[in-house]
Amino acid sequence: MSYCSRPTPEIRLEPYVIDTDGAYDPRLLLGLKGTMSEFELTLLRKRMLEAALAKARRGELRVLVPIGYVWSSELGLMLDPDRRVQAAVRIIFRLFDRLGRRGRSCCIYGTRA
Repeated sequence: MSYCSRPTPEIRLEPYVIDTDGAYDPRLLLGLKGTMSEFELTLLRKRMLEAALAKARRGELRVLVPIGYVWSSELGLMLDPDRRVQAAVRIIFRLFDRLGRRGRSCCIYGTRA
């Protein structure tokens, strides 16, 4: 029987992370770290949402407004004071009412301008 044809016992070496506290299976360790990271992200999202809701309750929350609108300290959300911008916004809404599709309305408005 030659050397190459002899059956060799299978030896499986499992990698471990070894530090001063002990030896750990990296799959278990990484799985736990991933789970903790997901939990922390969930907590951060929850805190950010709660902070935004608290600002909204106090009336301090400001979000980006669509083109053609502005924030007014005394009136809140209102149309842009520029009459040309107001006219453009009204035309787009009229076209949308007539055509029923946003993309088509903007294309027609683009050819008019």
